[in-house]
Amino acid sequence: MLRTINSKFYATAALLIIVFSCGYYVLSFYLNEQNQLAVQMLENSNAERDIRSLNRLFYEIRFWERKILEEESPEANARFGIMVKEVRERLSGLQKQEPGLPVQSRLRHIQASMIEYETIFNTYIQLKTSRNLHRTVMDTSYQSLVSNILNNDKDDLFKPLFNLTHFFINYLIHQNESGYHALVLVTDYLGKKIEESNIPDERTLAYLFSFQEVLEKDYRILQDMKDTKARFDTENLKLTGLFNIVFKESALLLKADFSKAEKKRKELNRGALALTVTLAVILFIAFFLFSKSIVTPIRSVAAAMWQVKTGNSSARFDLDGNRNDELIQFGYYFNSMLDSLQESEKKYKNLFDSSLDAILLLDPEKGYLDCNPAAVKMFGTGSKKQFLNLSPFEISPDFQPDGMPSSKKMNRVLSLILENGSALFEWTHRRLDGREFIASVMATQVKVGGQLIIQETIRDISEHRQAQEMMIQSEKMLSVGGLAAGMAHEINNPLAGMLQTADLMTKRLTNDRLPANLQAAREAGVGMADIRSFMEKRDIFRMLQTMKNTGLRMAGIVNNMLSFARKSDAQTALHDLTELLDKTFELATTDFDLKKNYDFKTIKLNRIYEKDLPLVPCEGAKIQQVFLNILRNGAQAMQDAGTGNPEFTIRTYVKKQSFCVEIKDNGPGMDKLIRKRVFEPFYTTKPVGVGTGLGLSVSYFIITENHKGQMSVDSSPGRGATFIISLPLDNRGVPAPDRE
Repeated sequence: MLRTINSKFYATAALLIIVFSCGYYVLSFYLNEQNQLAVQMLENSNAERDIRSLNRLFYEIRFWERKILEEESPEANARFGIMVKEVRERLSGLQKQEPGLPVQSRLRHIQASMIEYETIFNTYIQLKTSRNLHRTVMDTSYQSLVSNILNNDKDDLFKPLFNLTHFFINYLIHQNESGYHALVLVTDYLGKKIEESNIPDERTLAYLFSFQEVLEKDYRILQDMKDTKARFDTENLKLTGLFNIVFKESALLLKADFSKAEKKRKELNRGALALTVTLAVILFIAFFLFSKSIVTPIRSVAAAMWQVKTGNSSARFDLDGNRNDELIQFGYYFNSMLDSLQESEKKYKNLFDSSLDAILLLDPEKGYLDCNPAAVKMFGTGSKKQFLNLSPFEISPDFQPDGMPSSKKMNRVLSLILENGSALFEWTHRRLDGREFIASVMATQVKVGGQLIIQETIRDISEHRQAQEMMIQSEKMLSVGGLAAGMAHEINNPLAGMLQTADLMTKRLTNDRLPANLQAAREAGVGMADIRSFMEKRDIFRMLQTMKNTGLRMAGIVNNMLSFARKSDAQTALHDLTELLDKTFELATTDFDLKKNYDFKTIKLNRIYEKDLPLVPCEGAKIQQVFLNILRNGAQAMQDAGTGNPEFTIRTYVKKQSFCVEIKDNGPGMDKLIRKRVFEPFYTTKPVGVGTGLGLSVSYFIITENHKGQMSVDSSPGRGATFIISLPLDNRGVPAPDRE
């Protein structure tokens, strides 16, 4: 019935609307009841709080009341008035809140008592103020009386005066009725003594009568204060009792409200719980009915997606169900998509792993993320993990061929890639063993999941570049060969005439048996001995010999130049190159003598020959000439550089159907410019007259043209030079005889 996602969605939505409508109604009713209870409780709580605050204010009034009575604080009167006013305002506010009938009645009683309390307290303060003023008058009267008696200097009055002073102080301290009556008796006795002493000053009795009147009035004020204080204390006790009763009644009323609210809340909670359980059961039944058709298929697809995300590309949606259901169809479509993705991933993986070019995935911030086996092999790392731990700077030399630091040039290339999306460039890389090679790099910017990744395809073009240089060198050789052939033919004729003339002159000047020489000497009037003596003294014979030697050297140069133009007519044969190498080394040791300023025999020779090497079809004499030229150049370079412990390392091996010979020295090496021109004819780094610049160029011609092989040099300053010769093997691959 509900096969489509839309129908399931609408049915579920309708059910949820019904359930949530019922829930909303119940929740609204519950919240309304709770709100009413909360308002009522808040009002009662506010009333209880105000009553508690009122009670606290009353005790503060009592505090400032004591301060006023004890006259300890100047601000007591002001604080007392503020507190009384605040209590009146709080009482008025509480009566408006209507906290409850019993409490309202108590509050009205408190308000009336507060008025009475304030009236009595004000009366008492007025009496106390009046007494303080009257006390000042009484003290003045006393001082006047005492001064007058002392001035009259009557000895019989001193004792009554002393008694007056004693009882007056006692009255002031105790302020009781007995003290007052005792003081009255003392004043009466003092009056009699004054009359008996016949004091001429009439003011003495006047002062005494004035003191008695003031004392009587002070006693009356004191009695009024005591009566007022008694009324004040009674009213105080009444107010304290009322405040305590109101406080307790308000607390009980609040407690009753809380109990009522709690009971109501429990009733509402039980009802809400019953409805919630009912709605939950309905929802559970509804979700249970629709889970199989909605949740379970989606969960199955999500689980398959998660497994694919975590690397399990073989995960599939495996839920059986009605094929007409849209979600089930979605699951099967998902499986088809995963099959296509897996097939595409396999193709990419095969292309990635089988590529002969190194393919690298680079995060500009984190480094290398992945590489193929060709990259591991190209850079000489032991494993893929080891390569991924390297940084781009570790597989590049410090400087590129143009002299720019690799780090600076790498930043430029990266900026170009990010700007244009891709870049094709040449880069000099470095293997882990330190060897450098030239590579063609195709870098492309891609985004995977929002992450910027650069894919680099690296191809080692060292051999291609070497082949290009060899082709250029061969073209140079052919061009120079044609030029050399023409020059050689042009030089040969005058050179032959010069050598023949020099030889003929030597014979005519030295041969004293030749008839023509004897006849010419007689005709000239000299003897042959005189001619010989003159020639020897003028060093003519040495000059003729020098001309002859120079001509022979020129003839040798001409023969070398003709080697570029002639095709070899010699027949090739199978030779053991290791044996030719040994013979050449022996020849080199005998070829150098002391006049060369060094002894070739002092050079150490290291032989690294592979076993069971095949014979090589070649012209043995010419191959020996090549070996000898290389050994001579290396020996002279080590001698000129003053190399300590000079040595040659000769290594032979077979590689790709070619016989390879490496001749390495530990001399000064050569820079890039010399290395590129070392095979050019007439190019030499030796002084004029020492080298012709044809030795290595002829060797190169013999290997590449006469034997169709390859010849290259690997060198850098301070690391010596390695000449690499590669000769093609005969298809027969005849092994060389065992060497003892």
